[in-house]
Amino acid sequence: MKKVVFLFSILILLVQCTGSNKMVKKARKLEAAGLYKDASDFYYEGVIRNPKNVNAIIGLRVSGQKVLD
Repeated sequence: MKKVVFLFSILILLVQCTGSNKMVKKARKLEAAGLYKDASDFYYEGVIRNPKNVNAIIGLRVSGQKVLD
């Protein structure tokens, strides 16, 4: 049982790490198209998945400010 929990936790960590970068890539495409609201949603999801992802944090700040303006 402990092995199953351990393997499941490793799987979740791997999915979260790669998922954050995928969210940032999608957000950059949306931002380039001028869809700042949608881009900020993807950046936010990237930050949720990996709070240490600097690209997601910076992108969220920039696109979020453009949405507010």
